[in-house]
Amino acid sequence: MEIDEALRGWRPVRQPALEPLLPLYDNIVGVHVNPLAAYNPGGGFLANVDRTLHMAIHEGVAKNRQRCSIFIEPATLARYSMFDFRKFDEIYQAGFNAACEVLDNARQ
Repeated sequence: MEIDEALRGWRPVRQPALEPLLPLYDNIVGVHVNPLAAYNPGGGFLANVDRTLHMAIHEGVAKNRQRCSIFIEPATLARYSMFDFRKFDEIYQAGFNAACEVLDNARQ
């Protein structure tokens, strides 16, 4: 089951819709694909908007990541903007590779 919580503060454990599922599953896998990158003061307006959106999401993620059995946050995605639509394939592959690595390590 997949539930996207990005626009609702990423609250996979506290979200009422998930409460009935918690007793059914031993493990919760959290995925966050918008890591907070270092501040770049020369980034311009769009970079500031992008960082503001990342910061708004970051607090909810930080509070809930410890509630996950496995947490996947591809660090390489920090170099992309939320607005890098033309780099979708590259972003997808980076996320896929990170997820495979984390899940392979979890199986061992």
